[in-house]
Amino acid sequence: MERWQDQVVSQVGGCSELVHHIIQRISAATLSSRSKGILLYGKPGTGKTALAMAVAKFSNLPYYVLNTPDIFQTEEGVSETKLFAFFEQAKRCNALSILILDEIDMIAGKWTSKRSALDMRISSLLMSLIDKSDNVFLIGLTNRIHAIEPAFLRSGRLDDLQEIVIKYPEQRQQILEIITKGNCVDLPFKSTQERTQILLEMSQKTHGFVPSDLQSLSSQATLLLIKQQSSHVTMDHFHYALSIVKPSNLNEFASRVPDVSFKDIFGIDDIIQEIKTSVIQPFQQPHKYLELGISPPKGILIHGPTGVGKTMLCSALASEAGVNFMLVESSQIRSKIVGESEKGIAKLFAQARSNAPCILFIDQ
Repeated sequence: MERWQDQVVSQVGGCSELVHHIIQRISAATLSSRSKGILLYGKPGTGKTALAMAVAKFSNLPYYVLNTPDIFQTEEGVSETKLFAFFEQAKRCNALSILILDEIDMIAGKWTSKRSALDMRISSLLMSLIDKSDNVFLIGLTNRIHAIEPAFLRSGRLDDLQEIVIKYPEQRQQILEIITKGNCVDLPFKSTQERTQILLEMSQKTHGFVPSDLQSLSSQATLLLIKQQSSHVTMDHFHYALSIVKPSNLNEFASRVPDVSFKDIFGIDDIIQEIKTSVIQPFQQPHKYLELGISPPKGILIHGPTGVGKTMLCSALASEAGVNFMLVESSQIRSKIVGESEKGIAKLFAQARSNAPCILFIDQ
């Protein structure tokens, strides 16, 4: 098991504990048919498919992969036949087989009146196949855990829910180590020490980045390296890439922060100092607040007549703080449909939390 885990971790960084858990579940499935599967969920780009594929690849067990949207066909009965055949090929193996169902929410969605007859037939067939399949371990993958029919999550089915969360610098550094050393792009660093220093700094500056974002960061640094015809990648290459690549999860609400700092704002030095104390210091020196047992303020209210520079001040705050920044107009949240405004607010704060540390600026 240790060799299996080491092989997976060398391919997929940032989730060694989860890898160990999945391997233990698969090992248990060889002893008991009660252990049917696991459901991996998380934001798009967190590496769910890569993790599942790596675990299956190094398991030395037969494994099969199904991209669930490919199931759906226009001809009557073809969709059900394809799903049945997928499970049948695994059942023919004498040893335990691993089945990977990507985007499983497409065929295991909640049973509502809005779903088509085909959707319901596919969903019912899937549940029946799971119940009847012994010697099979399922790995379901989804970024829409809320869309899964609860019946699929009961004991004896996909009863083990595991979220892939990439939120610590140590995780991002492990992922960058893998990305920049052979597996994806073999970047030429001047020395091992400089490589470690660059990746350490990048891991600390990429709050909210998932593996796909870190891959894009590395690709942008590589493109600049080629464009400049440099022999070695430097910190400047990654700083340039960081100015272009932002967390993909923030795309809906994120906006380009103007290149402005507190030095460009005059006449309100006392307000700027208060903002630094209330907002920036808790981000940069959280240990001091913990030592003193003080909880930093959760927010500030900037008010004043039109044209005094409230938005510019917030833009400068975003630049100075060096953390993720989300700008949203209050009109984007409000809706005439009952309940939609509440959903919008919940979604907004959920995205901010998942990309913490983050400054959320609500204008007007």
